[in-house]
This record gives sequence, structure tokens and C-alpha cells, in this order.
Amino acid sequence: MSLFTCCFWWLVLGALIGWLLSWLFNKLFGRSDVQEITPAAQAGAAVDDLVVIEGIGPKIAALLRENGISTYEKLAATDVKTIWTILGRGGPRFKLANNPGTWPEQAAFCVRGDWDGLKRWQDELYAGLTVVHEVPEGVEINLDAARAAGFELKAADDLEVIEGIGPKISALLREHGVATFARLAAAQPSDIRAILDLGGQNYRIAEPATWPEQAGYCVRNDWEGLKELQDRLTAGRE
Repeated sequence: MSLFTCCFWWLVLGALIGWLLSWLFNKLFGRSDVQEITPAAQAGAAVDDLVVIEGIGPKIAALLRENGISTYEKLAATDVKTIWTILGRGGPRFKLANNPGTWPEQAAFCVRGDWDGLKRWQDELYAGLTVVHEVPEGVEINLDAARAAGFELKAADDLEVIEGIGPKISALLREHGVATFARLAAAQPSDIRAILDLGGQNYRIAEPATWPEQAGYCVRNDWEGLKELQDRLTAGRE
């Protein structure tokens, strides 16, 4: 065997021994290959700009991200009741945010990349809600006309004149941002139902199907029309 061949094999053997010792050292004293993912390691995770959703500002977007909703896809898959719960964790000022009833639907446009469709749909929203009835820009409730039709309003936006809404439901709606006839007229019954569900079992027996329609009469100051409608209702139901 030549001197060169002998040295070559000694070098190979030394390399193998060095690798083996290094592997044993890391195995015994080094970090495991599987490590816990820390927040810093997650910094590169996908985060979408939720502020493009009508009704979501920077603070609400931050609150949603803190509660695990950081992408359009996640928001689109979250039910409205869960979003209300998250807003409640942020405190009273977040509960008064625009109603989140349309946020998952808006996020679905983003997931599909249908930005033109989102823009067209947002143009039809009122404060982030689906407009059910035409809502004038400046709503002024005519208390005299209301009284003449037999309605005794305690305030300009006394939601208790809506058949089916009592003091407790009125307070629950106000707590969640539906504090005016205009907001109520612009809400889908499903949006209202999500709020009632948050109130517990006693609120779930209420039927809000006609509430936006009734509020629409109030917004238009058509108090005679509201009276005719309510004469056909029973506990707010047709």
C-alpha cells in the first residue's frame, strides 16, 4: 500500500470519528431538532390587512389578530357570534363598533381576490351593515308626528316603540352598537339574532324578523304606516 493511500484512509477515518463525536455531543447537550415555536418565530406568518373590511379599524384589527384572526380566510370562516365575543373582550368601546354581521362575507370577497366585487358590495353597505331599507343621510325623528300617531317616545331613538323590543332587549342592542332607528333599519335580522344570542336563553325567544322593517318606518317618519303594520303583528311577528 502506498503512503498516499494510507494517509487518505486515515483522513476518512478521522472525518468519520469527528462527525460521530459531533453528533453525540449535540444529541446529549445540544437543542432538539423539534423546538417549540415562539411568537418571534411566528413573525413571518401571513397577516392580511383586515382594515380593508368596512367596519374594521386599526384597533379592532389588532384585537382580532390578538384573538387568532389575522387573515381574510380565518375571518371568513368565523361566525358572527364569535366576533361579538372577541369585541366584548376588548371592552365597551369595542362593543360599540360597527356591527360585524357582514365582516365574514366581506372577507370572503378578499379570499377570492374579488376586489371589484367587494367595492361594489361595500358601496351598498351602511356603517358595515347590509341596507334593508333606504336610510337618509341625515335622519331626524319627528317626535310630534310620532305622538300624533299615538307613539310616546321617551327619546328620539326609543327602540321600545318597535313591537317585540322591550327595555332589556333595547339595552342589549344599544350595548352592541344598534342604538338608533337608522342602525336597526340597516341591520339584517340575522345580525340582530346574533346579538340576541349573546344575551342568553331569555333573549333567544324574541323574533327580530320585522324589526328592521318597523325601524324603517321610524326613519322615514311614517308613523301612521308603522301603526298599520303593528296592528297586523303579534309580539313583533306577522
